[in-house]
Amino acid sequence: MLLEIMVAAIIGISFGNVWTCIFMGFGTSAEHKRVGKFFIAGRFLGLVFLGSAISLLRFAAQDAIPIILLIFGVSTIFFGLFMLLKHTIKTYFSMEGPHGLLKRSPTDNFILSILSFFMVLPGNKKCRNKSKSPDHDDHYDNHEPGKRGHCKKRIDFEGKYGFVLGVLRGATPCAKVIVLAPLLVAVGFPFSLLLILVYALISTVYPIIGYLSADVLSKFERYRYALKILGALILISIGIYTIINVVMWDTIHYGL
Repeated sequence: MLLEIMVAAIIGISFGNVWTCIFMGFGTSAEHKRVGKFFIAGRFLGLVFLGSAISLLRFAAQDAIPIILLIFGVSTIFFGLFMLLKHTIKTYFSMEGPHGLLKRSPTDNFILSILSFFMVLPGNKKCRNKSKSPDHDDHYDNHEPGKRGHCKKRIDFEGKYGFVLGVLRGATPCAKVIVLAPLLVAVGFPFSLLLILVYALISTVYPIIGYLSADVLSKFERYRYALKILGALILISIGIYTIINVVMWDTIHYGL
C-alpha cells in the first residue's frame, strides 16, 4: 500500500500542466488573499470529489472533460471581467477620478446604485469610519484625506466565486488525474480516498506558489492596483486558453 501512496504523491507533484494552477492561484489571490484561499480550498474539494467518483463509478470521465472545461473557461472569463470592471470603475468614481464624489451626475448615482450591490465603491452607504483597518483590505476605502472607512459587502461574491472556480478546476479530469485513475479503480473506494487525498494535498503546492507570489507583491502598496488588474487579465487569459483547448479537444476527438 505504501507503493500506491508514493505513486499518488509523485503524480501529484509532477510538473504536468501546473501553470494553470499556479496562475489561477496568483490571479484569484491578486484580487484578495481571501479569494485565493477559497480557490485553493475549492480545488482540494473538487479533486476529492472527482477521485471518489472515479473510484466508485469506475471510469475516468474523459467524455465529461470538454463540458467541465467549457464551464470552467466561461466562469473564469466572467470572474476576470468582473474584477477588471470592478477596479476600473472603482478608480473612475473615486475622489481622484473624473467623476469623483463631488462631481457625480444622476446617471453616475444610478450606475453606482446597481454596481454597489456586488462591489464596495466610494460613497457606499454601508461604510462607516474606522480609525484602524487591516492591511490592504478591499473592504476599506478612503473617504477623507488621512482617514479610512470600513465597508461591509452585502454579498461575499468574490470569495464564493473563487471557491466555485476552485471546485470546477479540481473536478476537471486533467492528464495527471487520468494517469492516476486506473490506480484509483484498482484499489477500491476506501483506499482510493486516501490516495486522492494524498494527490490533492501534494498537488496543492502549485496554487499555493501562485497565492504566495501575489501575497508578496501586494506588500508594495504602489503596485497593488496594477497587481489586481494583472490578476484579472490572467484569469481572462486562462479562460480563453481553456476554451481554445475545448475546441481543439472536439476537433481531435470528434472531427468538429
